[in-house]
Amino acid sequence: MNKLNCFIGSYYVGFVAIVFLISCGGGKTDKKVAKTESDTTVKVEPAQAAGQPVGSQSTRYLDILWQTSNEFMKLKTNKRLVLKFAVDTGNHLVLHGWTKLKDGEHGQYNPKSNFWLVAGPATTTDYGPGTFLGNQILDDSAVDSIQQVLSGDSNLSYVIFEPEKKNGEVYYTISCDHNLPTSTFKKGLTVPTNTQTNPSPPKGN
Repeated sequence: MNKLNCFIGSYYVGFVAIVFLISCGGGKTDKKVAKTESDTTVKVEPAQAAGQPVGSQSTRYLDILWQTSNEFMKLKTNKRLVLKFAVDTGNHLVLHGWTKLKDGEHGQYNPKSNFWLVAGPATTTDYGPGTFLGNQILDDSAVDSIQQVLSGDSNLSYVIFEPEKKNGEVYYTISCDHNLPTSTFKKGLTVPTNTQTNPSPPKGN
């Protein structure tokens, strides 16, 4: 009988010890998980609203662009000229051009730009969010018209590209002048050529 009681007592103590160890182990596991979750939590900052500019931005303005009449007369007559925006050493937006070599919708162009425009004084035409700065196209008829104006007056020494903007699309009105455009340049006092660049995709007529 004493042996039976001792056996039962030992069994009971062992059972209590196992329950205690399991309880302690479970507590440690929960604590460890809680610590891991705390360590890996990432603070999420409020998301920036869509369409909002990042940081402060100041309004920028496009410059009048120009080239000498001699350089423009070097362009092939009745050949399309494609102009692409580039940034010059003064951080100004300028245009470089490629002349079309062969006719057809997918005609070949010069491998390197063979025409460029120089930055002149700033204008009031601004650019920023919502402005489209696509390629500028001068069709063969436009190139021919400008060259005809230059040929009619040998004193016209410069070809002037004045930036305009419509529905966010930037394009340039082209005229000629005897003088280099400076800070005193006034719009509308140059010799008109009745030509404009056509943004690509085209702005239409």
